Amino acid sequence: MIQTTSTINLNTLVAPSLAFIGVIEKLAIEREKKKTNKDAMITKIEDKGQQEVVLSWLLYLVVNCELSTIKKQSIYLLDKALRTYGTAHTYNQDIVESIFNVLISTNNNKNDSDESQTMLISILNILNVGFTKKQYLDYLKLLENTIRKNRDNQAIREIILKIMESIDTKQVQLVALKDKSIDIFNNIMSSFLTDTSNVQYQLRAIGVIRSTSEMMVDKYGRKSIVENDYDLCEFCIPHFEFSNEQVIQHLLDLIEWYNNQSNGYAYGWEKFIGYIDPTQYKYVSSRIFPMMLKRLYKADHDKQDAVDIIQSVGEKMGMRYYARYRFELVQHLLETKQEEYIDLVYWSYRETNWSYFSIYLPSLMKQLINRFDQLKDSQKEHCLKFLFRTRMMECGGMIDIVHPYFRHLVDHVCKLGDVHMMCNMVNVAAAKEGISQNSQLLFNRFIKVLMDPSTLAKDAWSPWGSRIYAMERMIDTMQGGVWKSDQIQVFTKYDNEYCQILECPSKKRESQPNKANQFLDVELTAWTRIHWILYYICFPRHSNNYNNNKEIQTVIREITRASLDEFITKAPTFGKYSYLVPTMMYKWAFLCQIDKQQQQDMVKVVIDYYPKIVPLLLVKDMLFTSDQLEQIDGHRSMAKLFWNIIKILVHEQQQQQQQCQIHLDKIHQMMIDFNEEILCHLPDHFCVLLDELWCIHEYQGDKDKDHNDDDEDDQDDDEDVERLFNQFITKVDDDNYLLKKKTK
Repeated sequence: MIQTTSTINLNTLVAPSLAFIGVIEKLAIEREKKKTNKDAMITKIEDKGQQEVVLSWLLYLVVNCELSTIKKQSIYLLDKALRTYGTAHTYNQDIVESIFNVLISTNNNKNDSDESQTMLISILNILNVGFTKKQYLDYLKLLENTIRKNRDNQAIREIILKIMESIDTKQVQLVALKDKSIDIFNNIMSSFLTDTSNVQYQLRAIGVIRSTSEMMVDKYGRKSIVENDYDLCEFCIPHFEFSNEQVIQHLLDLIEWYNNQSNGYAYGWEKFIGYIDPTQYKYVSSRIFPMMLKRLYKADHDKQDAVDIIQSVGEKMGMRYYARYRFELVQHLLETKQEEYIDLVYWSYRETNWSYFSIYLPSLMKQLINRFDQLKDSQKEHCLKFLFRTRMMECGGMIDIVHPYFRHLVDHVCKLGDVHMMCNMVNVAAAKEGISQNSQLLFNRFIKVLMDPSTLAKDAWSPWGSRIYAMERMIDTMQGGVWKSDQIQVFTKYDNEYCQILECPSKKRESQPNKANQFLDVELTAWTRIHWILYYICFPRHSNNYNNNKEIQTVIREITRASLDEFITKAPTFGKYSYLVPTMMYKWAFLCQIDKQQQQDMVKVVIDYYPKIVPLLLVKDMLFTSDQLEQIDGHRSMAKLFWNIIKILVHEQQQQQQQCQIHLDKIHQMMIDFNEEILCHLPDHFCVLLDELWCIHEYQGDKDKDHNDDDEDDQDDDEDVERLFNQFITKVDDDNYLLKKKTK
């Protein structure tokens, strides 16, 4: 046998001589008869010429010969020759593609050609020895395009999978799977891995991925199977789920191997769980959570990421399968004094059966309560957030099952001053116990803290606007009417004092107009927009219970009048007094509302205050925030409130109609004077004031077209709007209007 030490040139396919073809034909017949002494056959071929020529002739016959017997014998001899001569040859992509096309051709898709398929795949692997990164990428693209064109051809897909199984991973290691090559590799393998109709395909695909990963893990970056988002793969079977137990077991074995090999944390586990049939969660949870917890225990960095990932997977699988491991996770964080990560174990789904976790709660709460006094305030906050935090400050979540332990936690919550926790605790107490003595005591305790934050921890101060909002929510929860008159007076005292607190930073910002204080914007806006808190004491939003306590109503009326008078007095000297205007409007409207049962009293409130408030409303921009869109929205809110108040004068019955008309005329004249004074450039808030009345009128007209009922109240309201519109607006055409001028 001739041995070679030089590189064999396979760049051309040369047509063999007739004598050579004759030898091949005789060998094919002889091989069919004996099936033995195969080495002697290749020796006979070598005697006919040099290696390079022989290989070129065999390649030609494999690619071009149409006689199946000669083609099959040539395939056998070419595979044998390449194995015998070694791998010292130049890479030629055209020849590789030609052999590949022979492999997937129709004649080689039959069952009796399995041997030829195996040899052709062997030939391809030998021809691919020495490929570069680009050549390997082109080879993967060839396989990918073949699947793309033959996605329903099972025979060709079987061939592609065999090729992927046969690729020399050591050779692949030399070119390093990464970037584009990985994406194509994943796409090819997803065609088999996600094919739930063929379990063997899935298992074989896992084997290919495992062998490739094993070769890459020590030297190169790689994308693990659990990090692959299958839905992004072109060949992924739509809406597939891993449901076969054997497949899932092999996948988890691969994940466990990868987890033991890698230094970082696998960030794709949540996606991976999304592809698992929920009926298999019991087994999967018993494998994957211990893996993740083990990783967390030995990790000295990325703790936050690790906890986040465990929690995400837990939420994906549900409390039924996660409860035990959630308890182990929290217990580990407590035992290792890593409380700063506990509030990351947050359950964002309200629709959860907490009974699965409640069995672990006594042990957990005992551990927490015993340690609370030893924790810093920041550590307590993390633990309390873990227990109490829910979505949208509503009932639901872990806080429901923590309710029996409230008495051990109230002092800590009060000291921290977390308004959300307070709201959540009152919500749960009212939901569990009703408006009981215990829930009212809890409510009173929190209200006292919110109104007097001097009892809070040094850095636990909450803005007054946030505290007002929390109080309003708790009042709503308690269905109104639970305050005593002294509590209302305390609230009003702090509210008025807060106005003074806001004045200093407001004046400072006036001197620095280009450095708008965003925090102050938010704080002032919250303060003005949520100033209906006293209203909900008498008129709870979600209850039909009207508070008929005359003492409370009298107190509220008196303190609201006193507060409104004080605001009106200080407004001209207040650095940013336009922030006071919305508050004054709310208080004015509230006084009208609380006297709603007596029309005469409502009229008196309007008449008493319009001479003082209307000039303040007109004279300067009613700035809500530095954001222009929110500012216009604030203007509209105030404008609508203003016209609803003025409409009370229009609605007055005949006996006072003349007197009310006089006051309407005075308000009208105030607006005319303001309009004429700055006619050249009317401010936004004044234009919005007129535009809102136009919108109210147009809306009323559209509503009348849609609803042809005879409701007396609706008819009265329609007439009131029409009179108000005719008093103040001159219609130019369908889309334009002006402030009506008085006729002389």
